[in-house]
Amino acid sequence: MAGSEMTRRRFLRNTVLTAAALPASVALLGPRARAAEKLKPSDPQAQALQYTEDASSASSPSYQPGQQCNNCQFFQGSKQDQWGPCTIFGGKLVSAKGWCTSYSPMG
Repeated sequence: MAGSEMTRRRFLRNTVLTAAALPASVALLGPRARAAEKLKPSDPQAQALQYTEDASSASSPSYQPGQQCNNCQFFQGSKQDQWGPCTIFGGKLVSAKGWCTSYSPMG
């Protein structure tokens, strides 16, 4: 009986430790590893920031030709990625050719 109790305790301890470490390990992977969901233009935050998946269709007076997500400082993807995580949108994937009013050129 004592042997099975130790096994049960060890199992519970390991389960608790694993559960406690999981959020930290996901955080260490970074936004790119966590991001899986594409930002929908219908998302309330996307609408508030006038996000569009195609910068050339941006209707905001603050849009300047050549501005797009893949040359914005908040875009976490590479230049070759069609979609990449954006820090403005909580790591959700945005179109590399997209644009929003939070656009800030890489500097």
